Amino acid sequence: MGKVIAMYMRLSVADDDFEEDESNSIKAQRDLMYQYISEKEEFKDYEIEEFCDDGYSGTNFDRPGVRRMLELAESGIINVIIVKDFSRFGRNSIDVGHYIEEIFPYTGLRFIAINDRYDSNNYVGDTGGFEISIKNLISQIYAQDASKKIRTSFHSKARNGEYIGFQKIYGYIINENKKLILDREPAAVVKKIFEMRSQGKTYDAIAKYLNDEKILVPRLYFKYNKLKDDGTIPEMSMWTRTILHKMLNNEQYTGKLIFGRYKVDKIRGKTATNVPRDKWIITENAHEPIVSEELFDKAKSKQGKSRKGITTGTTLFSGKVVCGNCGRNFYTWSKNRVLLCQTPVLTGNTGCYDKKIREDYLIALIEDSIKCVLQSNKEKTAKFKEEVIISASELNMANKELQAEVSILDRIRRNKEKLFQKLMDNQVTDDEYITLSKELEFEQITVEDRIRELKKKQKGVLAQTNEKELNAKVYKEIGEIKKIDRKVVEKLIDKMIVKKEGSVEIQWRFKEIFKMNKDLTVQ
Repeated sequence: MGKVIAMYMRLSVADDDFEEDESNSIKAQRDLMYQYISEKEEFKDYEIEEFCDDGYSGTNFDRPGVRRMLELAESGIINVIIVKDFSRFGRNSIDVGHYIEEIFPYTGLRFIAINDRYDSNNYVGDTGGFEISIKNLISQIYAQDASKKIRTSFHSKARNGEYIGFQKIYGYIINENKKLILDREPAAVVKKIFEMRSQGKTYDAIAKYLNDEKILVPRLYFKYNKLKDDGTIPEMSMWTRTILHKMLNNEQYTGKLIFGRYKVDKIRGKTATNVPRDKWIITENAHEPIVSEELFDKAKSKQGKSRKGITTGTTLFSGKVVCGNCGRNFYTWSKNRVLLCQTPVLTGNTGCYDKKIREDYLIALIEDSIKCVLQSNKEKTAKFKEEVIISASELNMANKELQAEVSILDRIRRNKEKLFQKLMDNQVTDDEYITLSKELEFEQITVEDRIRELKKKQKGVLAQTNEKELNAKVYKEIGEIKKIDRKVVEKLIDKMIVKKEGSVEIQWRFKEIFKMNKDLTVQ
């Protein structure tokens, strides 16, 4: 593989809202960079790779495109990174400065910001850090200001009754004025759900009614734009307690428009946090209600009975026990800790295992499997230790090979510098310089290719070594297990699949340790 230029493009929400021209669009950035590259003779033989983050803030580097690009750069695959300007690469002065002033110069990677007239090749021994810091400080201030403007704009729109949520609301459509208007067919379904709940119907009964009527769940209704499954829908989905619980607690069905229930730090991009109700923006009579306040309150008053028996929160086997027929997770039910597939209850489907499984039964299966592994594989401890030693030796050899090639590359670069100095001192002719330079360049390309291959090999050997060390560590920990708790379940088990006849297949996370149990099925 020859030399590679990485073109990086980014567009964020703030750019969409506040920059009216198209100068920062992905297409505009791409066109600018292609034009720049085409005008540079030195780049004519370079391969071009594109990396893009559309809709991502530049205030942190938690972006898939930039992460992939930096990983390839670290591996030595990328030689040059080109961006429209510093702000496209990032808006945080500390993070951007770290890469441009420390990481890139150390690795020899060239960085170009076209509109900022910055090329790291022009700053040999001097990164131009002061200019970069000032530009990125301004960018950071801009990002914070833009985020405030977005929030202020959203608050104003919400108070005017405009729907600015990202998720559609089942029973409504959004018109051209960003107002919610009734979507008659699903609105009738919503009203029916509230009426059934207010009459004391359980979540299971309501869900089964909707599933029997083949009414599509909200996600599939929005996708296929029809209310019922006429046999042409290729996906299977069903009404569940979770869907109903969410709908029956949505006050916007009473005509209120609610904004600000959650807060996300737009600048730092952290997780959403709940906001106290007194801080919400609630606009009364913003749109036509589907249910009255009286019906909403009556339905909600039955909520205490809706999830009777279901154990909420994370239980011992949450997300681990799966139905082999429908693929859904089993619910943990009642204080007696039994698990049950909800599909037969909610749809009448007879293809699933429709009986309860005791939690202690599953614990016994795991304990028996672990005991079997430990008893029949006493020699595995020595085997794992031996594998770790072998992998460590292979890693050491790979590191030495890589270091040897890096030393050769350093020698070639020094020889190129010496050759150039000889030319300046008239110790070699122009023709001799050209001939020797080509030889060194060819040798450098060959060595760089070998380094790339060795880095890939090193990465593979390192992953293998880590896996062997982890297996040895886990095998030792298995022998020390006193009790099957949530931590043990998460560490050892990927899934426990319940077949129709009631057998349970355990899929272990550490297949090398439990491979002798791979077909273990306990009745």
